[in-house]
Amino acid sequence: MTTTIALGNCPSSGSTFLADLLDSTACSAVGPELNLFSIEALYEEESFRRFFLERSRCASVYLRRNGLVFNDLCAFGLNGQRLEQMVAGSEGLPDFLSKFARSFLALRGKSLDGVVFEKSPQNIHCVRQYLKKTDNPFVHIVRDPVDVFLSLKKRGFLSGIALITWLIDEAKIFEFADQDRVKIVRYEDLTERPFEIAADILRSVGSFDVDRAEVEAGFKSNPYRKYHTVKLASWNQKDFGKTETRKRRKLSDEEQRSLAALKNLKVSKAYAEIFDLPEVSFVQLLSKLGYEESFNSAIGNAEGDFELSRSEQYKLLRKFTGDLKHGDARLKDLGTYINPVETI
Repeated sequence: MTTTIALGNCPSSGSTFLADLLDSTACSAVGPELNLFSIEALYEEESFRRFFLERSRCASVYLRRNGLVFNDLCAFGLNGQRLEQMVAGSEGLPDFLSKFARSFLALRGKSLDGVVFEKSPQNIHCVRQYLKKTDNPFVHIVRDPVDVFLSLKKRGFLSGIALITWLIDEAKIFEFADQDRVKIVRYEDLTERPFEIAADILRSVGSFDVDRAEVEAGFKSNPYRKYHTVKLASWNQKDFGKTETRKRRKLSDEEQRSLAALKNLKVSKAYAEIFDLPEVSFVQLLSKLGYEESFNSAIGNAEGDFELSRSEQYKLLRKFTGDLKHGDARLKDLGTYINPVETI
């Protein structure tokens, strides 16, 4: 099964660590983030041939629009012209995904019967289209929302945006979480058994004969990932070839109150309708993804209220104007864009 598989997630969930692991065998490869599967035009027959020129709106409150990352095509041995030729010579999406995978596997000197994972957090926003238009599995890594919030703040996200990013992005996976083709990996498990879990994923998506030892050996010596992957300065683990460990500092009283406010929030009905999301609550997501106990332990008895600041609403206003310009929003949607969540 030579193909390209989507890996998508909320940001700061450990997907780069997972990608490093999945790139560590002779039958699998992962390159830099291209946002390949986040582009809606990829899945429509009339727009497939030019999908790489299109940009899509997305539900994420920290992003405006999704489009192909042309600057990183070189890490796949491609440029815009060669990608266009590959698409033009493909019979459809499945054939293109196979050709893309074979090209990258050949470049890396790996088995042409292997698999490529396209790891981009934004891929989560087209999970419905992906599952409908391909027969491939979808890999999703999820992390405790407390740690996601702290990580995003450390990366410079505004507090309110950092708070609701997990709710909005994980809402995309809610109705698909129990499907056999959706492979969900918990970051907390990955840090405890990284090589075993990576080997399990490869065996499940392609029946590859991979064991823990092969993943570990490849992970500890992988020059490609070292030279083609960006590790953010805010991350605790920035060294290649080293596994990650869970570290969480003590939460301040203010952080506990901010996080506690999430328990009263859900995706707003209007925002859900615009961005094809379920009208799901934060508590429902905690339960579905297995973080209810750890979250309640982290916030204790704290209580809080949620309100986006003017700076955060301005950021969402700019998201709205971008979608309006491209014909993906209406003037009457402004209020919905700047109020993506509502109190239960």
